[in-house]
Amino acid sequence: MRLWLAESLDLGLSFLLGCQQGDGSMRYMLPMDGSLVPKERHAVREAGGVWGLALFLHRQALQDGQRQALWAALDRCLDHMEANSGERWGRRWPVPPQASSGMVGTAALQGLALVEMLAQADCPQRPRREQLLQELLAFVLSCRCERGRFHARYQLATGAPERDPSPYYDGEALLLLARSTRLLGLTECWVPASQAGDAMDAAYAAEAIATRQPSALCKGFYQWGSLAFHELHTLAPHEPRWQQRTLALADWILNVHRVLERRRNTGYAFEGLITAWRLAREQGDAPRSEALRRAVEQGLARLASWQVGSSLQQRALQEQRPLASAALGGVLSAPGDPLLRIDTTQHQMHALLLAERHLLGDQP
Repeated sequence: MRLWLAESLDLGLSFLLGCQQGDGSMRYMLPMDGSLVPKERHAVREAGGVWGLALFLHRQALQDGQRQALWAALDRCLDHMEANSGERWGRRWPVPPQASSGMVGTAALQGLALVEMLAQADCPQRPRREQLLQELLAFVLSCRCERGRFHARYQLATGAPERDPSPYYDGEALLLLARSTRLLGLTECWVPASQAGDAMDAAYAAEAIATRQPSALCKGFYQWGSLAFHELHTLAPHEPRWQQRTLALADWILNVHRVLERRRNTGYAFEGLITAWRLAREQGDAPRSEALRRAVEQGLARLASWQVGSSLQQRALQEQRPLASAALGGVLSAPGDPLLRIDTTQHQMHALLLAERHLLGDQP
């Protein structure tokens, strides 16, 4: 793994940087041959691309030039966020171009990007970013519903929340609250994060895990819940439920959802599985941690062959011509799918960043 991981991360970073457009927004999809770039937008996944860029700031192996390029790109993202948003009563919400309604996941992922930036000692324009994060947090918290979770959507003109919760957007909002607490010390987020974590486990995971049944809800919540539960465990290690739930989710994704047998890209799953491996090792459960490590290494090596320009790329990619230079570093959603989606690459790069830091670097 060590031999190809650094190459894959460098390629992925280059692809994500190349997805930024002139106005600071992120391109959602790109055909491998560069022709007829789709006009389709997806605000949540584009915001996830911004978070994906910000996550690279934690990489110890990042070169000075890469770090400078990241901050420059993130500055443009910040300008785009503010220019395409609404604000009232100290709350700020995204107003994506061409959108008919807002999705809470967009605000949560923009907030997560700001958390990663503010966690850096060299973060520029810190007061501006702190204010924007506080406004986004206030908005996300205003979207809570009586079930301890979050309304999935909101009205663009007013920011008023609406619609039932979604496992994806709930998980993204939960991770924002938990990570804001741990990385930035925003303790006002702790209680709503803990309450939401209990409510989401009950709504999305507990039954599927107990009955060992496939579940679209559990699959949608999987990596967000695993990442957030790990943050909550770190904040409250005396409360065993967060560790237990993360490990139970890992067992479900491997042995019920059978993620290693899936034919489409499953990079998202390894974000959660690496988190579970860390907790199993911390618990001293050698058999479980070794099984999780093998699953991560097997799955990520397979997915690395789906990256354009990788030395491991599969024969089908090597034989495809022409390939656009902007496609280099992008990751396929499936072997026969010619469209490179920003979220597919972002999730796989995050999993590799976690693998580099924890599996190979042995850092806490």
